[in-house]
Amino acid sequence: GGKDDSIFNDNYQKNSEYSFDCINAMYLTSYIYQGTEEVKLEIILKNNGNKTWDENTKFKMLDSSDITTNDIILSPQKPSEQKSYLVTFKNLSKYLPGEYQANLVFCSNGKICGEKLKIKIKIKEFNSQKNEIKENLDKINEFRDMFNLNEDEYSNEKILEVLQENDFNYENAFSALFD
Repeated sequence: GGKDDSIFNDNYQKNSEYSFDCINAMYLTSYIYQGTEEVKLEIILKNNGNKTWDENTKFKMLDSSDITTNDIILSPQKPSEQKSYLVTFKNLSKYLPGEYQANLVFCSNGKICGEKLKIKIKIKEFNSQKNEIKENLDKINEFRDMFNLNEDEYSNEKILEVLQENDFNYENAFSALFD
């Protein structure tokens, strides 16, 4: 139930001693096809406060999440230090097509600080993949030509996925391929 969320609301304004900025909050959406078992997402965090985070700092999953994973244990980052963390969602193959959301809160020393962080996973029907490749073949080929990517190493599926995740911005998609 929403038990966690009421805790979240009660503590909400009280704790501003620790603070964080998620550098890539805009990009915390993953597109997968039905039957995909797991998804890994990178979260890039910066300590934008003036206090080093407590030893016991983590992102905690709220009960209101559609999909869950373990708490994400964070390092005690110093002010203005930036680090990236990998979040893994498993057992996704049992979900039907649709959009699922994970809601995370930043806890340092048992106190919740800052905004909720939302991660979305969009699951598409498996058979829609071929149609999407057909619809976007021009862009896929254009992208391939622009960066000299051969089909053995980079399948149409892979390229379409990285293009979609980067809103068809070719430069961003290209650098995402080599992250």
